[in-house]
Amino acid sequence: MATILFSDNHLWALYHFRGGVIKNLLNQGYKVVVVAPETNDLEDNSIQGVEFIPIKLNRTTTSIYVNIQYFISLCKIYHRIKPDVIFHYTIKPILFGNLAAKLNHIFSVSIFAGLSNILTEDSLINKIMRLVLKYALRFSVKTVFLNEDDRRFLISKQVVPEKKSVLYESGEGLDTDFYKPNSDKNQNNHLVFLMISRLLYQKGYSEYVEAARMVKIKFPSAEFILCGEIDNGHPSAVPKDVVMNDHNCGVIIYEGRITNVLEKMQSSDCFVLPSYYNEGMNRSLMEALSIGVPIITTDNKGCREMVIDGETGFLVKQKCVGSLVDAMMKICKMSQSEREEMGIKGRQLAINVYDEKHVFVCYNTIIDFILCTK
Repeated sequence: MATILFSDNHLWALYHFRGGVIKNLLNQGYKVVVVAPETNDLEDNSIQGVEFIPIKLNRTTTSIYVNIQYFISLCKIYHRIKPDVIFHYTIKPILFGNLAAKLNHIFSVSIFAGLSNILTEDSLINKIMRLVLKYALRFSVKTVFLNEDDRRFLISKQVVPEKKSVLYESGEGLDTDFYKPNSDKNQNNHLVFLMISRLLYQKGYSEYVEAARMVKIKFPSAEFILCGEIDNGHPSAVPKDVVMNDHNCGVIIYEGRITNVLEKMQSSDCFVLPSYYNEGMNRSLMEALSIGVPIITTDNKGCREMVIDGETGFLVKQKCVGSLVDAMMKICKMSQSEREEMGIKGRQLAINVYDEKHVFVCYNTIIDFILCTK
């Protein structure tokens, strides 16, 4: 049976977002190999039957020496494993992985789960990097996007030819049988708003905190929970002392990184993500939708797709605290049955559009296309 290799810059993200795809391929009899840096994340980072090959990768460095070492390591791994198809995720695996695959005469696919600053900001170095990426993507059989905005943007910049671009309308999908409502949910005697995200300003941290402060004036019993890790390596990271100050002041309840995401979402009344980040198709919103929780998010790519405004949740303006407060107040004033009806419609949308079974078909279509051309 054919060998499928997945190359990413983060092992936890690879298993978390594409674990269903990997298990589905294993069930079909494919050999699956994963290449990513080792991680000390809390969850178990393993899937039975997968061959894991650790690799050294610094996702933020611009060091030519370090990046060349990563490229050489990829070349050696690809030459040794000789996979039939390689799926590359995130900017460095896409950039260096396509070149390494070409040198080893291996078919590769690039998947953009969002766009990095290299692609969206017009500094001189970023323009140069876009040219290098354009060259590398010549060797990608298909280039996959999770939202239409990203696809159109890179086509307009002539980085990706339209005939090679593919849109996964279901994003990376999720298991809607796992992410489901809790039928035994205890009703809260107060409203619980929940935000789960990396703690980046671009994810809407400041807007969430300020909106919470304002809503609590009229609804003092409302809780605003924040979960997620601080990403110190990101330029938009929220400093820990800022988060702890907002927590200690009682505006938010910061719970850090959690592993019981399902239970936490099931016990909330509304999921909030005021993001203006370069989203692909935000996974947390997808999970909340599937669990049957009303969502509030911005009119931002990778977020707006999961909201039918006024039916599955509310869309708000980016970087606008007032707009976010208005939406939160609507949730506060709704009856429990009205919120439940909104959640039911959201779950139906998740099943119809975002179930991972739709994504399995997309991966199989590309794999079959490549294997038939070999």
